[in-house]
Amino acid sequence: MLILPGNRYLVMGTKEGDLILYDLNEGKITQTIDNAHKKEIWELAMHSSPQIKDARGQLLIASASADHSIKFWNLSQSQTTGLVKLQFYEKIESTDEVMGVKFTANGKYFIFSLLDQTIKVCYLDSMKLSLNLYGHSLPILSFDISSDDSLLVSCSADKNIKLWGLDFGDIHKSIFAHQDSITHVQFIKDTHYFMSCSKDKQVKFYDGDTYDEVFVFDNFFGEVWGLACSSIGDFFVSVSADKMIRVWRQTKEQTFLIEQQDEREDKAMLKEAEVEYTEIDIAK
Repeated sequence: MLILPGNRYLVMGTKEGDLILYDLNEGKITQTIDNAHKKEIWELAMHSSPQIKDARGQLLIASASADHSIKFWNLSQSQTTGLVKLQFYEKIESTDEVMGVKFTANGKYFIFSLLDQTIKVCYLDSMKLSLNLYGHSLPILSFDISSDDSLLVSCSADKNIKLWGLDFGDIHKSIFAHQDSITHVQFIKDTHYFMSCSKDKQVKFYDGDTYDEVFVFDNFFGEVWGLACSSIGDFFVSVSADKMIRVWRQTKEQTFLIEQQDEREDKAMLKEAEVEYTEIDIAK
């Protein structure tokens, strides 16, 4: 789902492979593209791409699908009726299901992840492959690009987070971050800080330069499926299987890494003690 610039229109992709353009002001669907893809649409991304031929100054939208393809769409307005519509622009085929797609901020690349655990970096102007990123052992569930286009962070069902350099496609760091599948990662805008959430009922906050684990948010009673950070990083929202939407706001209180590490170690010791006492009770 995408809210387009101007906050007037919303684009949605469905499991049936349809694309829907919705007018938020009018409160109605203005366009439905049936069978835009043959299978599920897993992610949508957008970028204003003046360097694309025949699409100068227009918004370019990419749809990633389980039908092994990515399709690109322009947003155009009819000169006669004034209606805004999505118009097909380009299509590329892949070797496996496309799980996610994103554009770099400078518009030079579009990047997509496949079910075969790889990430591919392609030039946006020529649609040709630039880099292949290998490293995860299970499907990549989410990835994000830093605002300066220097780093890419990815997470997987293999419980690992990987930080990649986009200049050469090298792995800067691999972090065993969670005890279960990691469902989402996202950079804080204009920083190298990023957040992750997992089926292990935790959200974590990392420094992408030092690789330090800064915060752990473990106030959940179910698997955490997704999160979204504000445009300036002053709050984030999480959704989980415990049927709760939680909003976390930034405070002016200073945080010291050593204190956070000590607190996490204390919590881990308490959990181990609880398990030991439970085992003793069962034995009795």
